[in-house]
Amino acid sequence: MMNEKNIEAIKVQLLSLGLGPEIEYDLRGNICLQPDHFQISHRLLKEADIMNCIFYFEREENEYYCRYYEACLRKKISLPAVLLNDVDVNELKERMGVIDWNNVLANNPGNKVQVDRPNWQKEEAIESIVADLKKLSVTPDGLHLTERLKIKFWMDTPLVSIIPNISVLKNQYEISQRFYFFEGEEQISLDEAYRFLSHRWREKQLNAKKKQENTDGSENGSSAVGTLKENRLLTKRGSNKRKQHKL
Repeated sequence: MMNEKNIEAIKVQLLSLGLGPEIEYDLRGNICLQPDHFQISHRLLKEADIMNCIFYFEREENEYYCRYYEACLRKKISLPAVLLNDVDVNELKERMGVIDWNNVLANNPGNKVQVDRPNWQKEEAIESIVADLKKLSVTPDGLHLTERLKIKFWMDTPLVSIIPNISVLKNQYEISQRFYFFEGEEQISLDEAYRFLSHRWREKQLNAKKKQENTDGSENGSSAVGTLKENRLLTKRGSNKRKQHKL
């Protein structure tokens, strides 16, 4: 028999964070199996921003407790409307947005077609998209746009496993934080976590911009110092030559 009081307490806690009442289905579906620990995922959409959260639960004697949750924010990924390497980037983005990438590799028996005349329109569309992604990626600028397109549409799907350098790219496009629940302390809601991570993201971008400016300044400074040294050396050589000529 489920501990109804425990389930109700957890549900109230999660609702106060900003989750919907449908979370009870996930709770009961996990608790009925009586695991020592489990986790529940939740996705928060803020316009074009995405925040994926994972809530971690542990069993202590006959009750379950949510110890903390991890929030990972991916800010809006914008793409320019340019034609590069014979690929219309905006048009390619529109085509990728039509595909349900979560079900690309799934065999859906609900979509029954005649065995002798199957419909491969989805697969042909995907093949065309992949061909354009390869064409776009042949130059450094195109490769950067290709990575952004894959992160935008493939990150939260099974296709994330085929994105090259995914760890590096995740660090470029995402920022995360763990939020613990401490007894007697006010809990951090999903909206508060979103604002916190958005601030950290802006801070991260600002620091990266300053670092780039300092690097560019250093390179320019080094070039200027090098040029100054060369000028002094040339001046010194010219002075020595004039002295030798006089002698």
